[in-house]
Amino acid sequence: MEDIKSIFKIKSRTLIASEYNEFLFTLYLPLIGYKGVFLYQYLTQLFKREIYEINLEKLVEMSTFNFNEFILVKGILESVNLIETYQKDSLNYIIIINAILSPKNFFENEVFKGLYFSKVGEEEAKKIMLSYKIDDDTNGYKDISKSINDNFVIDFDLKYLDVEKDLKLVSTNKTKIKDDFDDTKLLNSIKELSNIYIPSISNDELQQIHNFGVLYGLNEKIMAEITIDSYNPNNEKYHKIDIDNLISRVKSEAITTKSYRKRLKKAEYEKVSGDGDISKKLELYQSMSPVSFLRFRQNGKPLAEADLNIINYLGYDMEFENSIINALLDFTLNKNNEQLPRNYIEKIATTFARNNVHSCLDALKILYGKKIGKTLINNELNEKQKTLYNDNSDINLDDEPIWND
Repeated sequence: MEDIKSIFKIKSRTLIASEYNEFLFTLYLPLIGYKGVFLYQYLTQLFKREIYEINLEKLVEMSTFNFNEFILVKGILESVNLIETYQKDSLNYIIIINAILSPKNFFENEVFKGLYFSKVGEEEAKKIMLSYKIDDDTNGYKDISKSINDNFVIDFDLKYLDVEKDLKLVSTNKTKIKDDFDDTKLLNSIKELSNIYIPSISNDELQQIHNFGVLYGLNEKIMAEITIDSYNPNNEKYHKIDIDNLISRVKSEAITTKSYRKRLKKAEYEKVSGDGDISKKLELYQSMSPVSFLRFRQNGKPLAEADLNIINYLGYDMEFENSIINALLDFTLNKNNEQLPRNYIEKIATTFARNNVHSCLDALKILYGKKIGKTLINNELNEKQKTLYNDNSDINLDDEPIWND
């Protein structure tokens, strides 16, 4: 944490052009607020005036923020990559000023675009985008522009190409948002789960996969599974990913995940001691999402749309957490020759709802009747769980479930 006596060195990686200030107000203002706009402009002015080092106490005083407010606003600028902060020790820091994105690059970033639309509304966002639309239609005209060879003789010494090759120069309109999504984990998961040739995925495709993972809150493993399902080896190189299918799958997965996160606050994972079949099943059900579980059951093959709709129904409409959904799916597949009849599943789901099922153990007890109840109580529950599961009120413990007729 910065100390009020800290020293900040101010550097820049960009050409600070005044004409880009328009984009700061039209594009960034809804995301970072007026205080964020002010602080970014204040830092750029210090840099332009060649004030490359300043005491944090003086910086806070001159910006009229209090200390905590300054730290908060600075953090917002870091989140959208307008600045970066580097620490050497408790008293020495560097602030690097980054570029303001042009409208093209701003809206090509899925995270920025999604946040912008959510802040200003679809109608206003579309109006802003249209105001920056360019007219480059040359239909019916022939390109007669001169080529480089028409006016220059390309006979320079190739050794010049290696001069200062690694020198970092100022640039504009490039940004990488700092987030918790790890591209290396994503690619390693794709390798583990498929035979996809990783270099066939373009950098642009990788960036889109990354952004959608961040935007919809999906982790690297889930995005790897979705990427595998969206990969078409017959497409041309660097266009192997069916982006439309990827987006559709991301949205379907996000619905289930969002519903699950909402419910997770009210339910904790159960732990069953021992290494019996029940404890192993419980561990399996709690270790993966329903989409991953079905892929596991069908040897890694992609899911049908009907299966995704069933998962969305159980997760979003019925609000069951993932381990309950997995237990239900597993039971249904075993009882129906590896099929998932929607009516059969809905009948079980409504039974769960009527019996107030909130945990995977609750679900297993209903699904398997006395067998599971007795086994759990006698063999694999701790004392607290034994007390809970000896209470058989309102739970049907017939030898066979009521829907198995």
